[in-house]
Amino acid sequence: MLNMLQKDSWTKEEERILVETHPEIGNRWAEMAKLIPGRTENVIKKHWNAIKRRQNSRRKNKKAVPSNGKPQSSIFSDYIRTLTLITTTPFEDPALTQHQQHQLALP
Repeated sequence: MLNMLQKDSWTKEEERILVETHPEIGNRWAEMAKLIPGRTENVIKKHWNAIKRRQNSRRKNKKAVPSNGKPQSSIFSDYIRTLTLITTTPFEDPALTQHQQHQLALP
């Protein structure tokens, strides 16, 4: 089984599977791993969290280009970004200053 594990870059097809199955099964990494041969649940979880961390870091630093120069899969990044926008309220957005958050809270 160890010979069958993939250690190369994620394909668009693998990321498409993650995007399509996440709304239905959520963060059940073991269930996702059953759908993507060669990727363990831990590898899937690490990939998911790495994309989220990069997006949060860019938002804080307002960087448009990744520091490593590697392009990201846009479908997966875009999907995680929409989840972040849905679940983040203005009060939780680290990109907003305290003054901006206060202004949003005013009637």
